[in-house]
Amino acid sequence: MRRSALRVLRWAGATLGLLVVYLQCFWAPIYRYAPATPFTGPSWFNPYAGFTGDGLRVNFHAHSRAWGGLTKGSVAPDDIYARYRELGYDLAAISNYQHITEPPSVASLYVPTFEHGLGLGKQHQTVIGARSVLWFDYPLLQTTRHKQHVLDLLAGSCDVLVLNHPFHHSVVFGGGYALDEMRQLSGYQALEVATPYGVDTRYWDAALSAGRPVWGIASDDSGGTHRPKRIARGWLVVHGASERSGPAIVAAVRAGTFHSVWADHEKAPNRLLECRLIEEGPLLHVRCESPADRIVLRGQDGVIQAEQPSSTEARFCLADVGPYARVEIETRKATLYLNPVMRCGEPGAAGPGAIIDPVLTSAMRVGGASLLVGAALLFLRRRRSRQRQEARPDWHPSHAVP
Repeated sequence: MRRSALRVLRWAGATLGLLVVYLQCFWAPIYRYAPATPFTGPSWFNPYAGFTGDGLRVNFHAHSRAWGGLTKGSVAPDDIYARYRELGYDLAAISNYQHITEPPSVASLYVPTFEHGLGLGKQHQTVIGARSVLWFDYPLLQTTRHKQHVLDLLAGSCDVLVLNHPFHHSVVFGGGYALDEMRQLSGYQALEVATPYGVDTRYWDAALSAGRPVWGIASDDSGGTHRPKRIARGWLVVHGASERSGPAIVAAVRAGTFHSVWADHEKAPNRLLECRLIEEGPLLHVRCESPADRIVLRGQDGVIQAEQPSSTEARFCLADVGPYARVEIETRKATLYLNPVMRCGEPGAAGPGAIIDPVLTSAMRVGGASLLVGAALLFLRRRRSRQRQEARPDWHPSHAVP
């Protein structure tokens, strides 16, 4: 009986191992990635058209206690919501790993959100406006096609998909996203540019320079209220919501009508008052409430095109800037990251996406399955041959083939 149970366990383990190998090596589709083509067109798309200076304070990346304390959250959801409400937030979504937290009684606004990611390499995504939890992931090494496949699977079950801390890499497992991959990946709407793991806009500029219309997000990525300096550091100011509701906020974030703030703990940041295009030139006119140390205009590849020191406003000519332009408003207390204005043929048009190559993908999957089945049959054949030899009366261990 005991021997039979061990045999069943061995077979189950072998089958599971083969399945993991197959999924890891052969299941992710082979893609034809859209070429890295900078934005072009006769007009400019400005996500801040109609901006009045008002906005809602929002954070989508925070963790409460979940899964018996195995993940980074340390306090109950109600405590997280209450603390963010005390700090003046209009919406604070809890993004626990693989779990959509129910709306608490203390929250006036709610957006279903969770953080996806089961792999060792820190390829995580904030899934905003989530309709279900995706449990599928590639737990081991992820190449570009693995990452694109996960993004494709997530995109159909949410309203906004964010790449979390793309610049975060572990020493042992690597991970995150490579700069070159930002010129290929598609199917997401935003990526984090400022988190407790660091501040890095290179990945954003790599995607924008390749013609991927994505937005930049600052996030707390907090794990509780016991570390107060990790709360109220990164957030969004959403000023395009048609009404004070979760769906309206999500729609505004998807459209890019927000800017991000990365600040010292509990420091009051500058307030953005205006970001509009003036057709003559054209000129980008940016105005804030208090004098900034400098207002910076960045273009293709994140290169500084112009800057205005010690001022509450700046006017930048876009004629020679290139495919896109984005503004950073810097003070000693905080930096405001504005979403880019982009050249376009059709305002608001979606960027190019990756396309699955059906022939190569099918050939790889069938070939991989055949290879693993053949290897398993060969192993079984040799094992049975050995068992028959061992059953012979004249067999001796010295006769075994090494």
